[in-house]
Amino acid sequence: MNKDDLKFPYPVLGHADDIDGDWGCTFSAICTQDAIKVIVDIQNDFEDLHKLIEEKKACYACEIICGRTFLRKAECSFEENFEIKISRSDIRDTISLTLYVISTENQNMYKSEKFKEVYRKNFKFLQPLEKGEILAHPTNPVEGCADANPKT
Repeated sequence: MNKDDLKFPYPVLGHADDIDGDWGCTFSAICTQDAIKVIVDIQNDFEDLHKLIEEKKACYACEIICGRTFLRKAECSFEENFEIKISRSDIRDTISLTLYVISTENQNMYKSEKFKEVYRKNFKFLQPLEKGEILAHPTNPVEGCADANPKT
């Protein structure tokens, strides 16, 4: 699937220009002989989404993919800084990390003054959300070398 061609029936932060807001993250890694610890540091300046996360109606979800070993998993957190430990036996060569904000429960679509006008004025876009719906996604995933020299 080409993530550039994703279409959503509701506004998503980071998708095209659906919402006037900013968010992103930085990843850093500490490598050992047995594992890679990925440190996720999120910058979320979109207050409406931040409130949903504080209320535990949404969470940050980091998708980890290794194409060589077919590893595909997600780690979720309500915190803006968290760590993910990945066993070296689960990965080879490169891994891809993508951060999302997802709904943690079935709920009504939240409203925001930062939605583009087409969403603010046309309520058919504000349909109820199901658990797991994407509320924010970055423009590009981050890929890194999983075979970096480990610290001993």
